[in-house]
Amino acid sequence: MKNKLLTLLLAFPVILMAQNEHRSLVEGNSLYKEKDYVKSAAEYEKAIQVNKSSVKANYNLANSLYEKNNFEKAIGHYITAIENTDDDKIKAKAYHNLGNAYVRREQLKEACDAYKSSLRLNPGDVETKHNLAQTLKKIQPPPPPPPQQNPPDDGEKEEKPKDDIDRMMDMMENEDKKTQENKKNPPSRKRRPEKDW
Repeated sequence: MKNKLLTLLLAFPVILMAQNEHRSLVEGNSLYKEKDYVKSAAEYEKAIQVNKSSVKANYNLANSLYEKNNFEKAIGHYITAIENTDDDKIKAKAYHNLGNAYVRREQLKEACDAYKSSLRLNPGDVETKHNLAQTLKKIQPPPPPPPQQNPPDDGEKEEKPKDDIDRMMDMMENEDKKTQENKKNPPSRKRRPEKDW
């Protein structure tokens, strides 16, 4: 009986702390939905005081800080969330948002690395592909125009070689076109003949 009572007394503070963390997360989420990023950040910080490695609290706090344009602190909390989760979906989202925060701080190489990490976990994310392509364009200055030559006599235009970014953008556009075509032309259903012959 003494062992059960001792176990219960030892477990009580842990249960109470978990409830406090959950309560702060719920309140923070409610405030975030109302776009009150200052108060939502305060609630997420309370949850982190209870559990420093809380993935939800760190990720949500990072989002609140991002909305307040506090990108440096947001980056730290995205990284903490990434380090403390095994869930690939959460990691992919956190890497995507981490890339966005790096872009806002003009840390373009780090942004590209974060977007690539996100795409390794979620290769079909069109928004991350787009953000990566746009960031790569900012990093790589456009190539200088080719020297002027006499135009071909047969009226054909010479095609310039495509760089990696152009190929990636073309690939994304083709994927989008295929998706739109599939939506417009659903697979036909087989009809039964009206009469059995």
